Amino acid sequence: LHAIEMKAFGGLVSGTITFKTWYAFIMHTYSYYLENHKKYGIISKDLLKRIEERFKRDDYLLKIKTKPVLLHGDCQRENIKIKDGKIAGVFDFEWSIAGHNEFEFKSILSPSKKHKILQEEVMKGYESITPLSPEFPQRVKLYIIINCLDFLEAAHLHWEDDEERIQKYLGVIETQLQE
Repeated sequence: LHAIEMKAFGGLVSGTITFKTWYAFIMHTYSYYLENHKKYGIISKDLLKRIEERFKRDDYLLKIKTKPVLLHGDCQRENIKIKDGKIAGVFDFEWSIAGHNEFEFKSILSPSKKHKILQEEVMKGYESITPLSPEFPQRVKLYIIINCLDFLEAAHLHWEDDEERIQKYLGVIETQLQE
């Protein structure tokens, strides 16, 4: 999947916004969610401030030179079909974007995931083909926070402020902010 290079970072559908650099795209995405959450009021001001501080402190982790590759955007067990120990099919590309390959792991490695063994197997298999950067463990925390901001917005706008989901993703953000 990540072997397919794209022309620019961002959306794949004609007419969607794209960017020349990963940093421009990811900061646009992060800023979009951050500003929306300041209006929604479902994330405390204190937590929003700590998120902002973390992104300012670790900004350098996002300023990477990388080529845009096709990302699935929703890698979970239901979307990956295995046959004879190998990936035989990948389904559900509605969340696909062109981005940094490590961004794919924002949902796979989320601490809220139940299938820890599957996470380990996916990472082991992936790294046997494509090594991850030494900064990956710190960088993926920022990616997971962005993913949670996305899900919190969905909980607010589409899931009738589903309190269980809101608390789940707020907890994941807290976990990522811990050193």
